[in-house]
Amino acid sequence: MDHRPRILIDCTHTLASGLRTGVQRVVRRVIEEGLLTNANGDRQIVPVVRRGRWLVEATEDQLSSQLAWAASTDAAFRLDITSQMPTTIERTLQRICALTGSRKLRKWLLPAPGRYGIYKWPLRNFHACNIVVPVNAIRWRRDDWLLLPDAYWSMPEIWPIARMARRCGVKVAAIVYDLIPITHRELYPAASVKSFERYVLSVASHSDLVLTISQTVAQEYRKYLSQTKPNLPKAIVKPFRLGAEFSNATGAIRNELQASFIEEEKLPNYLMVGSIEVRKNHKLALEAMEVVWKRWPDAKLTIAGAIGFRGDEFLEVARRHPKFGRQFQIWHDLNDAEIQYAYKACSAVLFPSIAEGFGLPIVEALYFGKPVIASDTAIHREVGGDLCEYFPQGAAAAMADQMLGAFKDASLQGDNADPQVADLVLPWSRATQLMLEAIE
Repeated sequence: MDHRPRILIDCTHTLASGLRTGVQRVVRRVIEEGLLTNANGDRQIVPVVRRGRWLVEATEDQLSSQLAWAASTDAAFRLDITSQMPTTIERTLQRICALTGSRKLRKWLLPAPGRYGIYKWPLRNFHACNIVVPVNAIRWRRDDWLLLPDAYWSMPEIWPIARMARRCGVKVAAIVYDLIPITHRELYPAASVKSFERYVLSVASHSDLVLTISQTVAQEYRKYLSQTKPNLPKAIVKPFRLGAEFSNATGAIRNELQASFIEEEKLPNYLMVGSIEVRKNHKLALEAMEVVWKRWPDAKLTIAGAIGFRGDEFLEVARRHPKFGRQFQIWHDLNDAEIQYAYKACSAVLFPSIAEGFGLPIVEALYFGKPVIASDTAIHREVGGDLCEYFPQGAAAAMADQMLGAFKDASLQGDNADPQVADLVLPWSRATQLMLEAIE
């Protein structure tokens, strides 16, 4: 039996949701790199998942099957709640949603994989009533740390577990990725803002250590708590930096994706990576491309990302565009190997986002030596330093000028020999080591 102190890393949402966006990528890489330290580390890294009111150790099969498991009730529902329904009920709900044409009703009755929809209330009641202790439940030790790196704004069931762990002498560390629904309230419905505020306060109330993914987020977190809850006991807040490279990806690269990238060096091919949602500002990128297309009609814009909050609004505009499907393509389901291919094959990476907690595509693009054209925000300058080209937020013409310049001017091409690269573009092994040292 291993008697070393443990860092228990909860990965329930990441394993069960099937999502591959920023948070889930961070969780996966931290676990991958953390497990590599188990042979010689002073602490044992133990990935765990929630089952009712308890945590159980995630098996190697669950971790290696890349999110395709449903070993517990929690995971089965989180993976795809509609797959648990009788076929007749699902078809009836499909007809109702089709007749009404309401996106909101479909979101509630037929939630996407990784979402609860209207079923979150009965499911939470199930958790509250589930008092059977699993035989393989984690037994708390006083020298344990419980690390909470997942998307808990959509999974508040974790907080009673964190409270129980602290009562048993366990220390709790939570990762805060951003405060965007608070700092940019205009982008979200009032109900979502209130829900996110409850999440931030839950982090503050149940954590001994708060890890943020940037200095900017650390400052925003401290400022928000000092203004709203000055009497709340303050956890230690430490920023750390995310890694840049992908894990070894073996997935197939579709011929259609390869064909969508222009092989000739005479024409630019721009890439955007990230969820399709309002704050990512895909609309501005398309406006800038209109200027580029006047100069180079065959230039390409490739967007890779799952549909996020209000992403349908942009998709409706995109599908009506005369170049959609040819010089303008959108991919929702690229695997890691295909994302890497896109990074390597593109001319430059666009990042016009309004607000971020970090901006993984910036360092991922720099890792592949690609020029990055980003909106001028404090977080982007913290993450990209002098290695990126910045344009004023909302300025499509200025963005287009830099897109044209990045393709013409070889001096703007990514240069991994720049001394800043070593400081800004970290391998995930180093990023994980810094995070674990912060916990120590």
